[in-house]
Amino acid sequence: MKYSPLSLAALYAIFALRPSEFEHSGSRQDGHYYKVYFPNGFGASIIKHSGSYGREDDLFEVAVLFEGDICYRTPITNDVVGYLTDEDVAHICRRISDLELSDLCEEDDEW
Repeated sequence: MKYSPLSLAALYAIFALRPSEFEHSGSRQDGHYYKVYFPNGFGASIIKHSGSYGREDDLFEVAVLFEGDICYRTPITNDVVGYLTDEDVAHICRRISDLELSDLCEEDDEW
C-alpha cells in the first residue's frame, strides 16, 4: 500500500508553531516519518507505515518526544496516539508545543 504524506495544510499549521527543528525522512518502512521539535524541549514523532496504528485507513500515529526520546509522561498521552487525521496531527503538535516541564508526570503516577 502506498501511504500519503502529511497534507500541505497540516504542514503549514505545524510550521506556524515555529518548530526549532523539522525532519522528513520520506519513505521509511514503506511509509512516511517526520520528527518535529519545539523550543520547549518537546517534540513529535509522526509516522504512517505498515506497522503504525491507523495504517489501514491511511491515518497517522504520533508519539510525544522529550529531549529526543519518546516520552510517556505527559498529559497528552502515556502511549502513542494512533488513527489521526492530518488535522489531528496538527492539533496534537500545537498541544506539544504548549507543554512545559512542569507538565511531565512522575513515572509512578497513575493515569
